[in-house]
Amino acid sequence: MTRHRRADESGSALVAVVVVSLLVGAVAAATWQFTVLRLAAARARVASTQAAWLARGAVRAAAAWFEAPERGALVAPPPLADLDRSLRRLDPDGDGAGPRWDAAPDPADRVRYREGGGAPFRPPDGPSLRDRFVGTPDGPDALLARADPGARAHLEALSRALDPDGRQVIARIALFGPVPGAEPGTLATVEVTVEMPRPPWGPVRAAARGDAVRVDWGRTDRVLVVSGDAAFTGDAGWRGGEAVIAGDLDSGGAVPAGWPGGVPWAGPDRPLRDDADGDGTADDADADGTGDLAAWRAMPGAVPDPWWRGRVGGGWTGVAAGAGPCRPAIPFGPRAVPPRPPSKSAERSGLLVGCAPIAADPLPGRWRRVARRGVRGAVRAVEDPARPGLFRRDGTGPPVAPSALLPEAGGVLLLERAPGAAPLALDLDGGRGAILVDGDATVGQSVARARAVPVPAALRDTGGEQRPGARSDDALELAPAAPSCTGWSVGPWQAGPQPPGPAAAPCPSPDVGLRGLLAVAGRLVLRGPVGIAGQVRAAALEADGLAGPVSLVADGAGDPLVVGRPGPPGAPRVVVSRLRER
Repeated sequence: MTRHRRADESGSALVAVVVVSLLVGAVAAATWQFTVLRLAAARARVASTQAAWLARGAVRAAAAWFEAPERGALVAPPPLADLDRSLRRLDPDGDGAGPRWDAAPDPADRVRYREGGGAPFRPPDGPSLRDRFVGTPDGPDALLARADPGARAHLEALSRALDPDGRQVIARIALFGPVPGAEPGTLATVEVTVEMPRPPWGPVRAAARGDAVRVDWGRTDRVLVVSGDAAFTGDAGWRGGEAVIAGDLDSGGAVPAGWPGGVPWAGPDRPLRDDADGDGTADDADADGTGDLAAWRAMPGAVPDPWWRGRVGGGWTGVAAGAGPCRPAIPFGPRAVPPRPPSKSAERSGLLVGCAPIAADPLPGRWRRVARRGVRGAVRAVEDPARPGLFRRDGTGPPVAPSALLPEAGGVLLLERAPGAAPLALDLDGGRGAILVDGDATVGQSVARARAVPVPAALRDTGGEQRPGARSDDALELAPAAPSCTGWSVGPWQAGPQPPGPAAAPCPSPDVGLRGLLAVAGRLVLRGPVGIAGQVRAAALEADGLAGPVSLVADGAGDPLVVGRPGPPGAPRVVVSRLRER
């Protein structure tokens, strides 16, 4: 009896051990399975996050194709032939539905993007449907898809540049018209889809969308923009373009000898023409039997600066006002009262006074926002209150001089200062780009560099319209009279459209302290010697050339007819707005 009971107990213990072992094994297996699933889920989340970031980076990289010639791009833009442009849908009323381009009700709308050829991401950006992105998300204007052999190479190159390990691939890039809510200046909406090929834990896919927005740098063909008064003393002046001064111009009661002569002007944005009154014969205001412009062109010598002119909202101190609002303070010789012979070397009828002020914020908010975006080539710096004149990048880090913050290759530097701070003492050192200054500033030059500055594309007649010249406008025939760009021979006006003018050979400028843009929100004092090639903007200006020349020179590289997207060297032409996941 006892032996049987012990055997039963031994068997029960064995069964218990087996059951416990099975339970422990089951728990271990479940734990292992749970760990594997959690690890797979974690890897999937990491992969999804990486795909999302890759998609966002690809949107920025694709948007950079719009500014590649000016600022470069991570990978070269694809040519037109590698873009699928057959999918465009038109949605003029914005309701999300519309016909394909080839079924548009109006035959004039049955065109693809860049119908007839052209660079896919370059101006013109409108108004023709051929030149604008107007498609929809489901009917994009341009598409790169991996199924297309031509597009696949571009997508793979961009994938490798953004993800060298090759874990993710860019499957699709679509470009279409601005979607509702896009800010003004949006060129296109860019949508990118990223995938992970054959992941062991299931499909990974991410998409992002952003708006490629053009940065408006204003009238870069203007050399000087002052929203108040401007004073010039000593050897100080401008050349190569138009100066706009909303207030009074003070030049000490006399025309500075260093100011160049230009071509004759009849009024704002209206150069004098041979037959200005349109009666079919050349104008002869002084009744000497010879057409006024013909007599001027026939004079010996060369024109120092065909592009020189100015627009003054107030008066010109010490110089009598012209006859009527916005008229030459010193009329063209044959049109003066009494008439006088024309002058090729000192023709200054292009300086107009009493003009309606042009609204021009010296430091527009849109430029501040570009600097604060943190995009490539844009730097925001905050002045150290304990060490005036020194700035910290984004308000952190060691305080340094502004010259240490402007990127060597050019860009945008915003110098933020406390309200009411004393004028900033700023030394230019031959850099490139845009310097934006809060408050007042006194600017000198510690280092000058020789720069080859292109002349403007041409002098064009905009017919009284306040805008940059276009290729369709009539153009004045110009040719350099000397290799040093010190004078120009002037021929007759040529009917548009015309090719770009004499911009083949840049003009040497040995005394450039900044090539680009200097914009000061308050009063700006320029103390010579100082040279700036590009544009100067300020609320008020004092150009002091008593100790050395103050030379402001227009940069022909900012002319829209010379470069597709004008702006300061290295500064963003396009930024991405509303970047979001899909």
